[in-house]
Amino acid sequence: MDGVGAEFPGVGYGGSCFPKDTRALQRIAADAGYEFTLLHSVIDANLRQFDHVTERIGVAAGGHLDGATVAVWGLTFKPDTDDVREAPALDIIRFLWEEGAVIRACDPKALQNAKASLPSDVALFDDPMAALQGAHPVGRHEVVFQGPAGRRMGGRQFVHQVLAEVGHPPQGLGVLDAED
Repeated sequence: MDGVGAEFPGVGYGGSCFPKDTRALQRIAADAGYEFTLLHSVIDANLRQFDHVTERIGVAAGGHLDGATVAVWGLTFKPDTDDVREAPALDIIRFLWEEGAVIRACDPKALQNAKASLPSDVALFDDPMAALQGAHPVGRHEVVFQGPAGRRMGGRQFVHQVLAEVGHPPQGLGVLDAED
């Protein structure tokens, strides 16, 4: 499947071009006196994804994130890169961290770039299962999947592996689910 939805599932779009370009188009339209409603809706929907994702994690953590351990797989804004510029996953991590969550993140291709963009006590792993260890908001294992790190886990086989190791299905955000 091609298109933005195929490459940027779940937690919103990011990167060096698309956010900058949508903001520039919005500014050009405003300068020309045109109310670009469709573009405003796209930008607003992308911003709401952040709220949707963080709210889901907060609910799963029993309404409070302080002390909850959250595993995040996939730190880039698009598959198979090390590019973390304006990556939604990093904004989510920063928010969760500011709320007191303990973050265990994995994206083998992006570890070095992510390290420079995240608080020093965010634990970074190149092994997804190592990142999952200890993730336990209120007895549940919450995993944020972003990009290929979630998809590369192998669908149904991965879900069964997680079930065997942690006893609860992961919470895939638009990328992977128990039916996969």
